[in-house]
Amino acid sequence: MDCERRGDVFDRAGDEKDSFRPYQSGLFVGREAELGLVFQTASGFLAGKTVSSVIEFTGASGMGKDWLVDEILYRCRNPVGGEEPYLSGARVNLKGFSLIEIRKQILEELIGQLVIQLPDSESGKAFSESVTLAGFKELIRGMNDSGFLPVIVLDMQDQAGEGDVDLFEKELMHPLIRGEASGLFLSVGNFPHRFKKFDVRHGVRSFTLGPLLQNDRDDEVGCFLNRRGFEGNRVLAFSLNEICFGHPLILEAILAQFPGLNVGWLASSQGRRAVAGLVREIIDNEILGDLDGNDDLRSSIWSASHIRQFSAGSLREMRSVLGENRETGELELIRTMQNVGLAKWTTDVRGYVFEPTLRAIMAKNLLMTDPESYQHHQQEAMAVYENWLRTCSERGGSYLIERTFHHLKVNQAVQFLGGEEVSPGIIIEEMKRGWQILEENPDAQLSLFDITRLFFKLLTEDAELASLLGEPAYEEAIAFARKNFDY
Repeated sequence: MDCERRGDVFDRAGDEKDSFRPYQSGLFVGREAELGLVFQTASGFLAGKTVSSVIEFTGASGMGKDWLVDEILYRCRNPVGGEEPYLSGARVNLKGFSLIEIRKQILEELIGQLVIQLPDSESGKAFSESVTLAGFKELIRGMNDSGFLPVIVLDMQDQAGEGDVDLFEKELMHPLIRGEASGLFLSVGNFPHRFKKFDVRHGVRSFTLGPLLQNDRDDEVGCFLNRRGFEGNRVLAFSLNEICFGHPLILEAILAQFPGLNVGWLASSQGRRAVAGLVREIIDNEILGDLDGNDDLRSSIWSASHIRQFSAGSLREMRSVLGENRETGELELIRTMQNVGLAKWTTDVRGYVFEPTLRAIMAKNLLMTDPESYQHHQQEAMAVYENWLRTCSERGGSYLIERTFHHLKVNQAVQFLGGEEVSPGIIIEEMKRGWQILEENPDAQLSLFDITRLFFKLLTEDAELASLLGEPAYEEAIAFARKNFDY
């Protein structure tokens, strides 16, 4: 089958979100806890209870923040069950305003969105004609008296100027939170924002959106497939999940750009190349767009996508990431990955962790387009961790788990290339051999109990490794760790 790609997926009309993805509530799946929190908080406000005034949603690009906000605003205006609306939603994107008249423009934007949702929009005309902070507060108080609660979304704060966010907080959020009127604020961005005012900061409840659960991913893909006439095609849904890992933006782009795709085409070399090219284009433009002109840095980030956790030291030893002739240094790479939301420091591993969903997407993309390089990267990482078992004792349990992970990924590449893969049982035997190496490390003797405890803890929490090993082999690994820990 010839599956032709449509036009440029990034051909948007201006910066308006709806020009790219007109919202359809019936496609929304998952995030029930986040939705429940918002509407339970709103109900608490209306019942006179003291609740948090600011809910913050953060997460990597494409993780579904916009989708969640779209659904919240939709439900504000269209309550489930046909009830009368009691919430009035508005969204303000601080990045879109000029510095000179930002206060007036924000007020105009908010008032314009709020008043048209009231039963009698005539009541808002006076306020919209005289756009002042006092008029805005009076409008909110009038809405409260009529049983309405405004839900105001502060969108893209991480891309707005710091001063713009401060102004919004000082003149709009702070007065409402101090009781001059009642409103619920939703702050949405790639990174958490530290609000300046204590009354605002004290009331923030912050949540990071991770990848959707597996069942939600199936439902999500099913919704998109049904809309395009692929109803009930579970095999195609599974195949797409193996590429997009529940990433809404990438999933939608694939279906929009290849409307005639099917399982056979997706499994063909032509299909793999076409879809992988689109996925790379999306990530390069949407996630790594600020790196235009720095091909070495962008290439290094792609090369690092096979690593789950890293430090400056590990990047120096994994030469295939930075390359022999690249000018990019490991510290510059780490800073850049942090800035674009691809890496964060975690005390659990005492190092940096690659954002898991985008890492999985990028690594799978490399496997689909250059499986030999993918296999080489995994073998190199596996060798580095094995060497550290012999020389570095403190994090030995973590190193052994990562060595096992990369061994499984080497196996994946061998299978993709048509070679003979090894069984999970053999990989578990290799794990046991790695533990023996660690036990024979003289530097590990005094802290062997702590190393074993960490090994057991990390292993029992590693859902990705469990999925790769399969249940029987994973249970054997857990039993081995428990025996050593004498748990």
